[in-house]
Amino acid sequence: MNEAAELTSRAGKVDWDLLRRELMGMPKETLVELVNVWLKTYWSLQNYWMVFTEAESGFETAAKLDAQIWR
Repeated sequence: MNEAAELTSRAGKVDWDLLRRELMGMPKETLVELVNVWLKTYWSLQNYWMVFTEAESGFETAAKLDAQIWR
């Protein structure tokens, strides 16, 4: 991102209409970067889930659960 987006942080319940309006007002380049960050976060979470499940229950169980989730 070349320009820093004016993002605000609010604690509490997500106001989806407000979020939609904020996203609709962002440049496409900012939205593309947000999707990139969301995807990296998603895959990091999935990888951590697999690592911790394997550590707790073993590889066979972790692989079986992972396969069930992705069906």
